Amino acid sequence: MQQKKFSRHFGGFKPVTPLKSGPAAKRIQNRVPWTEVHSLALAQLKEALINATNTRLSVPDFNRTFNVHVDTSDSSIADYLGQVTNDDVECPLAFLVSN
Repeated sequence: MQQKKFSRHFGGFKPVTPLKSGPAAKRIQNRVPWTEVHSLALAQLKEALINATNTRLSVPDFNRTFNVHVDTSDSSIADYLGQVTNDDVECPLAFLVSN
């Protein structure tokens, strides 16, 4: 359920992140394989993050309620702080990711 809230702001970023699978996901001492596929995925992910923050990042209104959305796994946590605007659209105010 939380994944839908995150992906709404990033427009389908999950299919462009092969960095969490394949040889790059394994720890290789002093050498990480990096191919054109990884470069393309990184560029697409950067573009999705830029578009998400340029189009929807808002200024907090301290007279409104803040919403905190959290997504966790065994090794990381991600969340964002948001608020619902006058037109009933939830806009993110801040993002946090920690491994």
